[in-house]
Amino acid sequence: MNEPKVQCIEVRTPDGRVIIKVFVTEEVPPNSEPVQKPVDGGAKEKERSGADNGELMTNAQKRFLFRILALKGIEGDQAYEELKRRFQVKALGEVTKRDASTMIEKLLTQGIGAKANGSSLK
Repeated sequence: MNEPKVQCIEVRTPDGRVIIKVFVTEEVPPNSEPVQKPVDGGAKEKERSGADNGELMTNAQKRFLFRILALKGIEGDQAYEELKRRFQVKALGEVTKRDASTMIEKLLTQGIGAKANGSSLK
């Protein structure tokens, strides 16, 4: 029987403290055969499955982006305009999941949202 694989994902503050730690466990059906990874890294499979074809940002991602900006004192319409400017879009409905994830990571690593752990922003 195959053992499930466990991945750990951590989000850290700019000074290296862990603020979120998520453990993801791969579900392995009983008596399953090991899956061989494609030579191309799965790019063709992703293309066929639509896993990477521009799915739009989730509501959870949007809420998290607004929460991060609120911690910096940017709220409401001002936050909406700031996100449109950063994403270079006319409406947030145009933003993909991948771009939203990249922006969340960027904002967290730049220290935006650092007020949540008591440090100051400069």
